Amino acid sequence: MNSRLAVRQRTRGIGRPHPVALEPSTISLSNSYTTDSDLRALGFGAHAHALSTALMSRLCTTQRGCSDCFSRVVTDKEAVPYTDQMTSGILLYSRSTSSASYRVRIALNLKKQHYDLKVINTEQQHHKSGEYLSLNPQGLVPLLVHQSSDQEVKLNQSVAIMEYLEETFPQQGAALLPKDHVGRARVRSLALHIACEMQPLNNSGVVNFIRSDMKRDTSTVKGWQLHWAEKGFTGLENQLKSDSTGRFCHGDSPTLADCCLVPQVSRELA
Repeated sequence: MNSRLAVRQRTRGIGRPHPVALEPSTISLSNSYTTDSDLRALGFGAHAHALSTALMSRLCTTQRGCSDCFSRVVTDKEAVPYTDQMTSGILLYSRSTSSASYRVRIALNLKKQHYDLKVINTEQQHHKSGEYLSLNPQGLVPLLVHQSSDQEVKLNQSVAIMEYLEETFPQQGAALLPKDHVGRARVRSLALHIACEMQPLNNSGVVNFIRSDMKRDTSTVKGWQLHWAEKGFTGLENQLKSDSTGRFCHGDSPTLADCCLVPQVSRELA
C-alpha cells in the first residue's frame, strides 16, 4: 500500500467530507495519527498532523458531541444549507474546495456563531459576476457579511475575518487569540506562515496557471506542489517545537493558528 493511500485510510474524517457518520471515538489522536514515513511522504510532519487532529477531536466533543458538529465544521454545502437570504446576521460566501473559506467556517463554529452560507460555484463563474464583484472586487472567497445593530460589515481575507470575529464576539466561544501580547504575536506568526507563505503557492489559481498557461506537465506540477508543501511544513514543524505549543499550536486551546493549520493539513491529505 502506498503511503498516501495509507494516510487516507488511517485519517478518515479528517479534511474533506466523508459520507460515513462519524462517532467521537473515530476523531482522536490515537486513531488518526500516522507514521513519520507516511507524513514525510506527504510533505508535513507529525506534530502538525497531531495538532490538527486534536482540534477536530475537541470540536466534536465540545459542541454537539457527534457527527453533526464535526460535519458542520469541516464541510461546506453538504452540511450547511445553501441560502440566498441572510437569516442569522452573518452571511459567508464560500466554496468547498477553498481552504481560506474552511478557516473561517472553523472560526465561526469555535466562536459559536450561527451563520448562513452562500456557495460560490467557480465552474459556473459566480465569482466573476458583476453582483459578486460589487461585494468583493477580488472575486475570491471567503467573503463575510455581518449585519450588526448599526452597520453592515463586508470583509474578505480569511485572517482579517477571523480577527474581526474574535474582536466582535470576545465573550462567545473559544478565544482565538491569547490574552498576552507575546502570545498573540506568536499565534499571528503561525497563522500567517500558513496563510501567506504556504497556501498561496499551491492554491488552485497558481497550480492551474502553471499547468495551463505555462503548459507544464503533470510531473512538473506535482514537483512544484510537493516542494512548497515540504518546505512550508518543515518550517512550521520547527516553529511548533516550542514550550508554548501545547495540545494545540499555542497552549491548550485552539486559536487562529489552528484554524489555518487544519485546512492546510487536510489539503495535503485530499
